[in-house]
Amino acid sequence: MRRILSDSESRLVEIKASLLTALGSNGQVIVNVIPSLVSIIGPQPTVIPLSSVETQKRFMITFQNFVLALAQPAYPLAIFLDDLQWIDSASLHLIEVLFANADLKHFLLIGGYRDKEVGLDHPLITLLQHLRKTNVTINTLHLPPLKEIDIQYFLADSLNMPKDKLNKLVNLLMRKTQGNPFFINVFVKKLYEDKLLVFSYKQRVWEWNIDKIEKQDITDNVVELLIQRMIALTEKTRNILELASCILHLA
Repeated sequence: MRRILSDSESRLVEIKASLLTALGSNGQVIVNVIPSLVSIIGPQPTVIPLSSVETQKRFMITFQNFVLALAQPAYPLAIFLDDLQWIDSASLHLIEVLFANADLKHFLLIGGYRDKEVGLDHPLITLLQHLRKTNVTINTLHLPPLKEIDIQYFLADSLNMPKDKLNKLVNLLMRKTQGNPFFINVFVKKLYEDKLLVFSYKQRVWEWNIDKIEKQDITDNVVELLIQRMIALTEKTRNILELASCILHLA
């Protein structure tokens, strides 16, 4: 929505008209889940209350029309969904409904998931097999661990520094994380939180001491590192996380 709002006035008028036509009297259905949409199409009338089954059907149809209105030849739409190993049945059904529409073009859905947590009997795999049978084009990319050059580019971009000044830090991160992107992110944040990676306002650059970092008892196990970070949280926050984990387990 922010991207659309940054477009020209003529483009904004065009997409507003397209969305209002596509959504009809059900614009509030989408505003309820994407509040920023109201900045484009304006306030919407209250929708008629329906049964739970009819409410779900209305949402499916309205969201489908919403995506169709956005995915245009001159403005293709790409959506990225992460952690699909935890996807719920309603979201799976929504994806199935979207790709069942022959009119849906200029649309790319990118999904990320941990293959070690998704077996052959996982609902996601079942959906992918079904979509392939309906001639939906599906490409699979297996993402290996990052190489040192990848970490170098990541740090150069994050710290706004020349790559040749990062060699020792890159080497340390590679040894500690084995190229795991998630672990790299957590590890760098840990260095910052422990003031082992600091920004010098005087020199206007990021600074660190490799020898000092090496002497710190920073585990090279991502689970242990996350546990350490959770222990550092306030008791109230830990209690909320504990309750949330119970809810997730029950779900």
